[in-house]
Amino acid sequence: MIRRLDEMDPERIAAAFAALGWNKPVEQYRRYLTEQADGMRVVLVAESDGAFAGYVTLVWDSGYPPFREHTVPEIQDLNVLPAFRRRGVGTSLMDAAEALAAEREPVVGIGVGMDPDYGPAQAMYVRRGYAPNARGLTSHHRHLGWGDTVKVDDDLVLYFTKQLRLPSMTFPCRTTRRLLLRPVEIADVAAVHEVYSNMQACEFLDMLPYTREEQAREHIQRWVRLAVAGRQFRYAIELEGKVVGTCGLYSIARHQNRATLGYDLHPNYWRRGLMTEALAEFLSQCFGAWSFTRIQALVLPGHRASIALLRGLGFAEEGLLRSYEIWEGRGEVDLLVYAKTRTPRQSGPGSRGGT
Repeated sequence: MIRRLDEMDPERIAAAFAALGWNKPVEQYRRYLTEQADGMRVVLVAESDGAFAGYVTLVWDSGYPPFREHTVPEIQDLNVLPAFRRRGVGTSLMDAAEALAAEREPVVGIGVGMDPDYGPAQAMYVRRGYAPNARGLTSHHRHLGWGDTVKVDDDLVLYFTKQLRLPSMTFPCRTTRRLLLRPVEIADVAAVHEVYSNMQACEFLDMLPYTREEQAREHIQRWVRLAVAGRQFRYAIELEGKVVGTCGLYSIARHQNRATLGYDLHPNYWRRGLMTEALAEFLSQCFGAWSFTRIQALVLPGHRASIALLRGLGFAEEGLLRSYEIWEGRGEVDLLVYAKTRTPRQSGPGSRGGT
């Protein structure tokens, strides 16, 4: 589980590191808690079966001048207890930190030490798509020049950056008369599991119902990774503070300004107009601030409720894709294509057909 630092954590975290002989005083985590409350830093804590496993922080106003000048948030102080390494804890923490950073800025930064102890971290960041920021080594945030002599310690750092998304796409929260739309996060595991473990909810989806909550966690982590890569994005749909479904885009082709729409809703909330309300707001973001020109949806021919929903939102049927996908539990399936464009077009000479 990934969550934010709370008032019970400083003593607990300091004690865990003290048991390893690491010098991480409780005052450091009390300061982190204050900075988090002041909006300067976010501290993400990882737990495994209730045990503290590690943490990472995200600083919005970096102390490294090139990051600060370009409003690049910086990931700092990634620590995973030895007993929990090679179990995906560090990956989950980085996924969550990058997803938070992507909500505000298209680029995130990180600094890594240069002595051999930092070798595994250096390799991990490169595998995750980080690249040196082309400014060379620094010591105490000062760039080093030819002939400089410095002490090799924790302050000898090479800074990296990663493009999280195209600058034109930001992921603001959206509100409607009854709903809140916000980016899905790791804390939504239980709610996502409740939707995707429901037989009715999965009847027309390309998946079998979940049997374990860990499947929902892996699903959210995949959404986060794909959002960071700019290939997919998912909003949680909240009603009165409860997540009742999701909606979003996948197969994003940003260079063509098109994407495919996906959505789901727990059956307890069907037939109340909630998905119509959510998608109307979401599509206004797609065609407005995000500047997409085409949004399509792929639907099983027998899914009458979804077809009616799309038609009500102004989508037009474009045709049937035969044996288009292979779905778990179904095998080959035919899918109807529905699409909506920002500006409706008419068929005419030289066109491939209208929408």
